[in-house]
Amino acid sequence: PIFRGCEESLTYEAQKDCTTEKVVDYVKLSFNYELADKLFPTENSTQFQLEFVINEKGVAEKINVKANKREVAIDVINVVKRMPKFKKPGTVNGKPSKTPISILMTIYFPH
Repeated sequence: PIFRGCEESLTYEAQKDCTTEKVVDYVKLSFNYELADKLFPTENSTQFQLEFVINEKGVAEKINVKANKREVAIDVINVVKRMPKFKKPGTVNGKPSKTPISILMTIYFPH
């Protein structure tokens, strides 16, 4: 899959890196830092595993987040649900296909 802002002319690896970077940036920009402040008053960061599938239409589905606080998982799931449709879905033999994405993320809190 290719996220908005990533060039289709890039190599497969460069497209993959660009898409991952754009998804991470989107989640970091949309993350609820006020919630994090309440949940982690003395900590500087939180880490979670984000997994989802980009369907044949370029939309995120089957979103799952493993976090040390349930509230963080719920917030990240809602962020991914609001994520814009991908520019292009993943393909197999030239046909759109479901593509799983898994990213281990660390969010640092500004104090």
